[in-house]
Amino acid sequence: MLDLMGQQNLLLGGSLLILVICNILLGSISNFFNQRFDKIKFVQGICKGLVIIFVFILILIVGRLNSDIMIIQVNNQNVDLETATKMLMASSYAWYGLEIYKKMTGLLSGKYKEEINKNIK
Repeated sequence: MLDLMGQQNLLLGGSLLILVICNILLGSISNFFNQRFDKIKFVQGICKGLVIIFVFILILIVGRLNSDIMIIQVNNQNVDLETATKMLMASSYAWYGLEIYKKMTGLLSGKYKEEINKNIK
């Protein structure tokens, strides 16, 4: 399995999974602080993250098995499925990284504490 996936691809998928989990946890803790925690949404978010990573892994395997099939063309360069998936993963890193940054900034700045105080009054 490791030869088929490649160590780099496994690291990419694993680290993206960590980013997804961090995003879910930070969103959950903010809702917990605001007394709006929803266990069902939390579990759905975890399931969604696991499915996304599982699909990325499957697509990378298919891309490795069929490396000669080009699916898109970018700047007059043909891109195969594996490379296109890595490009999508890189954009996912950027999106999840930004979301985590926003949530961490709010958490560290005390924004959630202020919202709790508003709800109490």
